[in-house]
Amino acid sequence: MDNFTIETYDLSKTRDNKKIYLDGNYYSSFFVLNAEGTADISFSPEGDKLALGTEINKMTGLSSFNEIYFTNTAQSGKELRIIFGQNLGSDTLEAFSELSKFGVDVNSTVGLKAGDLNIDGSQNVGTSLNNESINLITKLESIITLLQDIKSNTNT
Repeated sequence: MDNFTIETYDLSKTRDNKKIYLDGNYYSSFFVLNAEGTADISFSPEGDKLALGTEINKMTGLSSFNEIYFTNTAQSGKELRIIFGQNLGSDTLEAFSELSKFGVDVNSTVGLKAGDLNIDGSQNVGTSLNNESINLITKLESIITLLQDIKSNTNT
């Protein structure tokens, strides 16, 4: 898995096709981690709206995008959490989905800026952490397996 970001949108304020930039990276997939309410997104001002929280919860293989257009009615106390990624595959989506079911907060970003990592502060560009990403996915898979074993043992 390459870079990803997890964004949480407070739905208490009405938005009408509000343009939202996604931290400078380009993404080609998304997955709704938590939908307490509903909202529509599109990838251009006149683009087809996708209804999140009702019928759409993930899409992969999209044309690259670094901004979305967000529309929602005011929904007090509701929020929508979405992971945007460059190559979110089925395994990654399943891991995040399973962790969300168990209430594990996956609100962390593996793809960091170079300045945050002190790799090259003068070149503050997105940095892919392939080894760290692989380690994170391996740990997530272990956690999921452990939680499934615990759930299985408590149900018998």
